[in-house]
Amino acid sequence: MLIFGFKYNYKREIFIDIMLITDFKLRLNIAMKIKNQNFRFLKLFNINMTLLSQATTSRKSVAKFLDRNKERIGIVKS
Repeated sequence: MLIFGFKYNYKREIFIDIMLITDFKLRLNIAMKIKNQNFRFLKLFNINMTLLSQATTSRKSVAKFLDRNKERIGIVKS
């Protein structure tokens, strides 16, 4: 099980099991970023709490949410 977290407000984290992401390419991309750079977390910039809570409601919405915002995904050290 590979887990990554959304960091927001520099305090709280929402963890999502990477296997819940249905978009295979995106899942592989995230896994490789984590593996290659030895970073545990991905940071999504300028995403508010309601979007995050909506994104975690189902597998499809997580994939859609990440797909829509993948240009804003950055990497942050754990």
